[in-house]
Amino acid sequence: MLKFLSLLGNGKYEPCYYYLNEPANRASECHYIQHSLLEILEKQGVVPDEVTVLMTDVAYNENWITNKKDSNAPGLRELLTSYSRRSGAKVKPVLIPAGTNETEIWQLFIQILDCIDEGDQVILDITHSFRYIPMLTLIALNYARVVKGCKIRDIYYGAYNNSPDKHEPIFVLTPFVTLFDWIIGVERYLATGDAIMLQKLTREEVSKLNKEISVNISEMDNADRLVLFRDPKALKELSQVMLEFSEIVRTCRGPRIQMAALKVKESIDFVLESAAHERIKPLSPLMELLKQRFDSLYTDDELKMAVEAAQWCLDNRMYQQGFTILQEGLITIACKNEGKDHFDKNKRGEITSRAYALLSSEKNQSSESKHNQILKLIASMANTRNDINHAGWREQASSYTRFEETLREFIGQAAELIDNNEEKVSSISSGKAFAEKNMLLIFSHELTEAQCKDAKTNLDVGTFIEMPTKLASLWSNVPPELDNLEEYLIPIKGWLLTNAKLGDYALVQGDFGATLIIVEYCKAHGIIPVYSTTKRQAVETKVDGKVITTRQFEHVQFRLY
Repeated sequence: MLKFLSLLGNGKYEPCYYYLNEPANRASECHYIQHSLLEILEKQGVVPDEVTVLMTDVAYNENWITNKKDSNAPGLRELLTSYSRRSGAKVKPVLIPAGTNETEIWQLFIQILDCIDEGDQVILDITHSFRYIPMLTLIALNYARVVKGCKIRDIYYGAYNNSPDKHEPIFVLTPFVTLFDWIIGVERYLATGDAIMLQKLTREEVSKLNKEISVNISEMDNADRLVLFRDPKALKELSQVMLEFSEIVRTCRGPRIQMAALKVKESIDFVLESAAHERIKPLSPLMELLKQRFDSLYTDDELKMAVEAAQWCLDNRMYQQGFTILQEGLITIACKNEGKDHFDKNKRGEITSRAYALLSSEKNQSSESKHNQILKLIASMANTRNDINHAGWREQASSYTRFEETLREFIGQAAELIDNNEEKVSSISSGKAFAEKNMLLIFSHELTEAQCKDAKTNLDVGTFIEMPTKLASLWSNVPPELDNLEEYLIPIKGWLLTNAKLGDYALVQGDFGATLIIVEYCKAHGIIPVYSTTKRQAVETKVDGKVITTRQFEHVQFRLY
C-alpha cells in the first residue's frame, strides 16, 4: 500500500504556490504543504492509498479543524476531505503527544510505527516537523524497513521563505536516504564481502535512471536531483562484478579470483568517474576505501594474490575459504615454479606429496630455497584445512576459536615470502620460467618459425597454447549466415578464461566479426590481444619457359589491437 505520511504543526501558515523541481510544476495557492504536495503528485499520476497526518491536540484545533492564519479559509481537514472524494485516498488523522518527556517520545515512536503496515511504500513530508521529530520519524521508518519490509519511496520538505512572488520550492530529500543505504551497503561489503545489499541498491538506482533519462544522460536536469550516479550501465556492471567476486571467493574458484578482482577494480574507477560528485561527496571516502581494498587485492604477483585473497577471507570471517584458497594458491605457484601443469590433479598431488616429505625432513628451514619454504607451508596447512573441511569429525579437532588466529599465522608466513620470491625455479624438462607468459592461439594456421621467435624474444612468451581441435574448427568455419556470433563463440570464451592468466597474450586472427568480439572479450579479462603484421613478397620462378609469380607473406611483428 502507498501511504502519504505528514506532520501538522500549529503555526500560522501563509498561503503560497509550492512547486516541485521548477515553478511551472506548481500547485494552486494554499496554506498547507500537505494539500499542495498531494496536488502536485496527483498531476504526476501518484495517488496514495492512505494519507496519514500526525498532529497534537493544539494542531488539531488550530490547523486541522480551522485555519489559524485565516479564519475564513478552510482547515486542512476540509481540503483533504475534498481530495479524498476526488482521488479515493483514505484520510487518517492521528493525535500524538507533545513529546515533552522521554515517555511521550517513545509513545510517538510507537505511533509512527503503527502507521506503517507490512510491505508499505511511504511518501514522507517533514515540512512541519519540530525539533527532534524529523530524526525520530526517520528512525521509526528505518526500523519499519527492517521489521515490516516497508520502503521509503520519497521524502519532501516545503522550503517556505516568504518569497515576494509567493512561489516556494519543495525539496526532494530522498537521495539522503539512498546515500545512507549506500554507506551501509559499502560498509557491509567491506566487513563481510556480502554484495547483496549493493546489488539491490544498484537495481533501484538503475531503475530511477532508466525512468528519468529517455535519450541522453548529458541532458539530465531534474533526474539529477533523484540519483547519485549518471551512468546506469556502470552501476549495473559494478554490482555484478562485486557480487561475482564475492561468490567466486565464497565458492573457492581459485583460477578466477585474479581476473574477478581486476574487473571490480576497473569498475570502481569507472563508477567514480561517472558519479554526480556533489551529491556523492559524503560517500566518496567509503568508495575510496573500496577502491584501495581492490587496488591491493589485485596484483600480477601470484604469491601476493594468494595472500591477499586469503586476507580478504580472513577479514570477512570466511576461514574455511581462506585456508583452501591460500593452500591451493601455493600449490599452483609450486607447480608453475617446477613447470608442471597446475590444472593437472596428479601433478598437484605430486607437489603435495613432496611437500609432506620435505616437512618431515630434518633440513634447516633457513638454508632452504624460497620454493622449498612454499612447499613446507603447503604441508603445514594440511592438518588445519582437513580439520575444518571435515567439520571437526576427527580426533583432537580444534576449537572454533582457533581457526581465525591460525589462518592469520599462515597468511603472515606466506606474506614473508613475497618480497623474497625472486627465485624463479625452472623445470629442467621444460625450461619454462615462472615469469614467462603464454600466447593463446586463436588462429587458423600453424605459427611460423619467425612468429615463434618474435613472440619469445619480444613478448617473453614461454608457451604457445593451441585450441582443441573442436574449437579450432569452430573458429575456422564461422557460418557466414549466422546472426548470433556471441552465442557461437561461448566455447572459445570459456577456453580463454580457463587457460589464460592476467597479462597473457592471445593471437587473434580470423573472421572479422568473430575477431572483434574475441578481442573485446580479451581486453575485458586482462588478456592482451595481438595480431601478426606481414609484408608481401613476389617470387618469380621459371618453369618450362614460363614465368610463374607466387606471393609469399613474411611476418614482421606482433601488433596490439
